[in-house]
Amino acid sequence: MKLIQQISLFLFLILFFSNATAISNLSSDILCFWFEQLVPSLFLSIVLIQLLSETSFFTDLAYLLKGLCPILNVNQEGLGLIISCLLSGSPASVIIIQDAYQSQRITENMALRLFYCTPVATISFLIMQCGPLLESTKAGFLLWMIQIISSLLLLAMTRKTPILANPVLHKTEKKHSVTSALCKSGCIVFLIGGYLLMFQTLSYFINLFLPLSYQNFIQIISEFSYGCFLIAEQFPLPIAFVLISTLCGFNGLCVQFQALSISELEGSVFKYLSYRLLQSLIAAFISITVLPLLL
Repeated sequence: MKLIQQISLFLFLILFFSNATAISNLSSDILCFWFEQLVPSLFLSIVLIQLLSETSFFTDLAYLLKGLCPILNVNQEGLGLIISCLLSGSPASVIIIQDAYQSQRITENMALRLFYCTPVATISFLIMQCGPLLESTKAGFLLWMIQIISSLLLLAMTRKTPILANPVLHKTEKKHSVTSALCKSGCIVFLIGGYLLMFQTLSYFINLFLPLSYQNFIQIISEFSYGCFLIAEQFPLPIAFVLISTLCGFNGLCVQFQALSISELEGSVFKYLSYRLLQSLIAAFISITVLPLLL
């Protein structure tokens, strides 16, 4: 097996250098897309949510939505943790979940439930990027609400595992929370850029051996932010809205690998991917249902 991996890497290296010019142009386009489109819409929102997640803000906010607690089988602190995960989006939510687990606010089973059920696209990306793509801020907001509802439905389906989180522990020593939030957010943004570059390069190589009719599909499912742009370019508004909603529910292979690479939980990769497929189906059904609100 090790010999096969080494041979595969060597063949990939040959393929890489034999297409150096095309890869260079592709990398330039991808990095421009990352820096001009994703960084402005993601960085500040991730920083703010990271800062707020270290306080009791989301727990206090959960008090206004405490009617959801018995439905989801969570306490108020657990609901606050869910809100912070949904607002931060994936893969930033994985860091919030791991911090809560490592600080013993939740158990591993609770952390895994959050890990499986709460990966959603960030509100900033859906409203600031997908909204203009569909020429409607309303469309971006609807896309975000669909992701939130689909995630809450997954949480309702998994209510057998309660999320009884402990309160946030307020430490007496001085903590440079702003510096910590900036570092974590910066790492997340650069992680997104690195995986975006890697997955788009891989999809380029895969497309060299596929018929033209399959090439767009591979590009779309490999990275959902880039895929949203491709969908918006190729389909009319109603179809594009449903397809983007479905893709955001799935989250794209790139985001899934980002989340899996960050997570230190002993979860099942197969189960995680199964939840992403289920979430995409739920998102597709809801988007078809609410489509008249957009037209």
